[in-house]
Amino acid sequence: ASFSARSGEVDGGRIDLAAPGVKVFSSWPMPKRYHSISGTSMATPHVSGIAALWCEATGFTGRELWTVLVQNAMPLDVATVDVGAGFVQAPQ
Repeated sequence: ASFSARSGEVDGGRIDLAAPGVKVFSSWPMPKRYHSISGTSMATPHVSGIAALWCEATGFTGRELWTVLVQNAMPLDVATVDVGAGFVQAPQ
């Protein structure tokens, strides 16, 4: 997304994974009920949910869990400064 950050030289400034974050269909306060929104606030729950699935499948936590997320990411044909290891993937 054009509004996303890129990896940088500052501490914590590295992109490690990519996740859906543009026009994500989500629940919304009444009366709309549903709405499409964009941003890291939409990508973060995808990564969190997939991390929970990996934790359940492997029993991994902490660094081991992070490693399995990064190692199983689907590489994307764009610069790694934008997507890190690639698109986060759930266990099969």
